[in-house]
Amino acid sequence: MQKASERYSFSYQGQTIAVHPKKVGRDLVYALYFEDGRLPLVLTLAKTNEGGSFWTSLPEGRQPEAEVFGPLVELYQPVSKLPVIPTKPSVKPLSLFD
Repeated sequence: MQKASERYSFSYQGQTIAVHPKKVGRDLVYALYFEDGRLPLVLTLAKTNEGGSFWTSLPEGRQPEAEVFGPLVELYQPVSKLPVIPTKPSVKPLSLFD
């Protein structure tokens, strides 16, 4: 796993949950570490065949936790400190059939 962004934490039902974002290949996964001693939970945002997305655990089997903690991971994720560089529009129109 490679470093993806900075670690952060949030509180849920009286305990602090540490979140360690990691880049695995092209995917971003989140390892959650709980104060209560339960095993870490690894989450990712998966895509459906219909074009939607949903939070799931890796490996599968902790879907109820993924549905609770996935949106919280997204909600509490810190805003990137890197500036967004706007792309320069193309001067020449795109021609598909030349």
